[in-house]
Amino acid sequence: MPELPKKAAAKWSRLLRIEADAQALTNSCLREISEANRLLDNAPHGPRAPSLRAVIIEGRARLVELQQRHREAAALNTHLMRWLERNRIVELEDLPAARPRLLKGETAVDAVTRVRDRIAALRSEYTAIEGAMLPIGNLKVLVRSHVQALADRARPRIVAESDKVEVTFRSKGEGWSNKPDLEGLLAWLDPAAFEARLCEELAGTAGTSLRLSPEDKSVALSKLRAEMDAFEREEEALIEMATDTNGVTIERRASADPGAILFVVRKRGAATAA
Repeated sequence: MPELPKKAAAKWSRLLRIEADAQALTNSCLREISEANRLLDNAPHGPRAPSLRAVIIEGRARLVELQQRHREAAALNTHLMRWLERNRIVELEDLPAARPRLLKGETAVDAVTRVRDRIAALRSEYTAIEGAMLPIGNLKVLVRSHVQALADRARPRIVAESDKVEVTFRSKGEGWSNKPDLEGLLAWLDPAAFEARLCEELAGTAGTSLRLSPEDKSVALSKLRAEMDAFEREEEALIEMATDTNGVTIERRASADPGAILFVVRKRGAATAA
């Protein structure tokens, strides 16, 4: 695990303590229910039986909430731990917390919901762009390379002797045989015609799919990553504000960006991890 900067280390310790406290409360509730069950079993019709049953019922309802809180805290810390492990050789530095913004009449809880909706929309857009097909022009270049590779692969081998000529063809594997590679042979006989026909078929697949060149895709994804990062940091700042200002606890997403939660960034030039 990398050595965390001072503020990030304090935040990480606080998150671990939240998980430990949630576990302690869960265990305490379990003990309370267990003790009430024991006393009730010993005196099912005794004077304390009604109150013991009430303790058990209320305890079970509270236990569900406490267990959920512990699961969420544990899932978050596991997410952070895995990220820290992947970045164990990376030098990190504290980053100033984002300044939370509340719209008119908006609470911190409302703002977190708004920001999370925006993050979800950006992630959806990121996925769409990441899966965008190449423009037809780029695909045609790939077709040309493919046809050339087929032609090179299918080029026959001719052995001329004094009284005969022996022609063999490379199969689709690495060996040679007297059975030619049909698609390779077509590409070798008339690469221009084969390429033209393939491009005709390619044009029929155009549809309405999103198409981006590698350069445009890289720029678009980079811009989206920066925007998502800004909103992730704003989300964490709003969560902190809700707790510090209003005493309201907003559970963090287990899929939230660890760097945003800890308010850290990789130092310029430092090694990176996924």
